Amino acid sequence: MWATEIDTTVLSRLRSRGYADLKKNYPNINFTDDDRAPIDPKFPTVFYINISSAERGQTLDGKSMNALLHSVQIEVSDNSQTNSTVKAVMSNICDYMKDMGYEIVNMPFFQNTDTVFRMVARFRRTIGANDVI
Repeated sequence: MWATEIDTTVLSRLRSRGYADLKKNYPNINFTDDDRAPIDPKFPTVFYINISSAERGQTLDGKSMNALLHSVQIEVSDNSQTNSTVKAVMSNICDYMKDMGYEIVNMPFFQNTDTVFRMVARFRRTIGANDVI
C-alpha cells in the first residue's frame, strides 16, 4: 500500500536536502529514524518520528485509501555549548517541511538536558494517493 512508504519518502527528502544544505556548516550531521543511539553518536542529529496517521477521504465501499493525514515529529539535538546549532538546523528543517506542503502543528520548542540541547516540532499534511511529495 502506498501509505506505508510515506515515511521513507519524507525522510529521504529531508536527508538529501539537509545534507546538501547543512553539511558545510555541520559536517557530522546525522538524519535518522532509528531510536537506538549509535555507539559513536554524531551531532547535530535530526531524529524523524512517525506519529499516528489517519485515513482521509474513505470511499463508500471502504476498499481503498484515497488520502492520509500524515503526522511526524522531528527532534534536533546537539551537544555543543549553546543552543544556536539546534535553532539553525531546526529552522532549515521547518523550511524543508513547508516546501513539502506540511503545516507546523507545534512550533519548535526546547526540551534540554544537562548535556544536550534538543528542539522538537510536529508537522502534518494530508497526502492523496497520487500526490508527489
